Amino acid sequence: MEKITPQILEKNGFELKPDGWLWTQWGDESSNYIHIQFRKNGGIRKIELNFTNAVYCTIMTSEICTVDWLNQLLKVLKIDKQIKQDL
Repeated sequence: MEKITPQILEKNGFELKPDGWLWTQWGDESSNYIHIQFRKNGGIRKIELNFTNAVYCTIMTSEICTVDWLNQLLKVLKIDKQIKQDL
């Protein structure tokens, strides 16, 4: 299981912002986005999902954040995004 890294996020269309990595579904940064922050040691600090009329949640963890785990979460929440490891 591959851990989420900035390189994987960049290859999957995430943009580096001052406070973390952001992917927006339609270009609007106020809704329909995935935001991921890293700790200085490289672990995940926070994953925020904000999809209008669907889900808003913040996950504070660094232990279970693999690409497979995030893809399963997105699938369960019916968010049309898949993180690919090999691009």
